[in-house]
Amino acid sequence: EPYRDGEAPEDDRLAEGVTYFANGSVDEDGYLSVVIGKDGRRLLIRQSYGDTARYVGIAGYMKCGETAEQAAIREIAEETGIAVSRVQFLFSAWHAPREQLMLCFAAFADDESLTLSGEVAEGKWFSQAEAEAAVEAAE
Repeated sequence: EPYRDGEAPEDDRLAEGVTYFANGSVDEDGYLSVVIGKDGRRLLIRQSYGDTARYVGIAGYMKCGETAEQAAIREIAEETGIAVSRVQFLFSAWHAPREQLMLCFAAFADDESLTLSGEVAEGKWFSQAEAEAAVEAAE
């Protein structure tokens, strides 16, 4: 059954958590990744441009010749310095305001050390509940 605007299959625990980020944090990007660290914590970032108060997932565009998975891995590394151990496609969602198809991934990190790029003002690890609250607070 197809999903609408960021809905995720209810029986998929990873996708369930990403739904909040897909609905709440996507602006003009083509895919979204939620980085999952030790003990299931989620990494959210505050960007250094635009809405700098809002916590969001890591998002970006694919480059010519890249797969969506390669783009997710590259953007995570560029923005946070994290080398993910694996990525898992979760679901796609139509982002109506931008008329874009969003591809949502879970990306798993063994090392939670951050080296932030100039695009990122802050990176912070949250429990699932904290991450949901942080994203919802900005809506």
